[in-house]
Amino acid sequence: MISVNDATHVVLSSAAQFSQRLTSRSLDHGQWAYLNEAIYADRDFPPFDRVAMDGIALSATRWQQGLREYSLAGMQAAGSPLQLLSNPDTCIEVMTGARLPSGCDAVVRYEDLTLCRNSRRARLTPHLRVFSGLNIHQQASDKRRGDLLCTPGSKLLPPHWAVLASVGTIRASIVDTPQITLLASGDELVAPHLKPLSHEIRASNPFAIAAALRDRGFTKISIALVEDKHEQLCVQLSSAIAASEVCIISGGVSAGARDLVPQVLEEIGVRKIFHHVAQRPGKPLWFGEAPGKTLVFALPGNPVAALFTAYRYVLPALQIMSGQKVASRVQAYGVLSEALSSPRGADTTLFAPVRISFGNDGLTRVCPLPGIGSGDLAALTASDGFVECPAGRSLYAAGEALPLYSWGVH
Repeated sequence: MISVNDATHVVLSSAAQFSQRLTSRSLDHGQWAYLNEAIYADRDFPPFDRVAMDGIALSATRWQQGLREYSLAGMQAAGSPLQLLSNPDTCIEVMTGARLPSGCDAVVRYEDLTLCRNSRRARLTPHLRVFSGLNIHQQASDKRRGDLLCTPGSKLLPPHWAVLASVGTIRASIVDTPQITLLASGDELVAPHLKPLSHEIRASNPFAIAAALRDRGFTKISIALVEDKHEQLCVQLSSAIAASEVCIISGGVSAGARDLVPQVLEEIGVRKIFHHVAQRPGKPLWFGEAPGKTLVFALPGNPVAALFTAYRYVLPALQIMSGQKVASRVQAYGVLSEALSSPRGADTTLFAPVRISFGNDGLTRVCPLPGIGSGDLAALTASDGFVECPAGRSLYAAGEALPLYSWGVH
């Protein structure tokens, strides 16, 4: 049996060796992905001195010389050609986003002046201070032409798609997501649309795991059920591994007489890297590599354990396989709202379901939900995720920050 930290290192190291496949994605299909190219500014950001407020543009020097009332010489709207202020005793009405008219170096807001359109005059509010650069978004003040905007490995979030559009990158080079097969093993399992017999249950694990994967952008998923029969397992596991880059099996991985998955995997040529991790729930976790570098995860059949191990190991591996460059696997921490104890003692890492709340102090707080066993799927709906209580202790105090894995993207 290995530790959670050692299991994590092994899984992520294997994922990092995966041969990534590249594809492209267009702006109008801007979805979750990891970028495979560097994106540079093709022009200054902003590309011109940009008006930042609706109002009038004028010469700050003329105001400093005592002029407080100006004649309107025209209007500069956003998207209209550049105008010239030829007389510094006049001003030009401007709209937010417009180019700053030539000959102007300050913008006074409507709120700071009295505008009479009939006489086409604008009088500034007394005691207003006008200076060069007032209410102007200076050219290249954000980025200069040629500056690096997005690095390879960046997760394409909405701001990134906006940047791609702004530099004219209509198709972005990305790392393609892996093809994934989800198998649920068990003679007792039937498909959700069927009515189970008294000794059967409807399969839930592959659908819960598939939902978690799709929520993170992994959509190339196929799902199948397989009985705990040696020949059928050999055929279906061989087929699934040949058709996938990641194969995830739930069930048949423990120590029972019909838990044949580890044996069959090794028989069909999958190299075992580890089996059993010092964690609760999820101790029977199995991980290996098939020829051709397909990663194989065999998760426990208990629904809670299957879901916890999928979030804890499978999702981080898939993110690395899809091009993410991360220094740490931990994406968030939750602060315990009350003490939490581990019934297994100091040698085992505990995964504990929690409710998440957000305070106005900026902290993410987590409230443990006791009494949820590894098979209690219905009770898990009351949770928002789980925290990881590291081995080495049996008590975790209120106020302590622990690694947090949430079902949704908080």
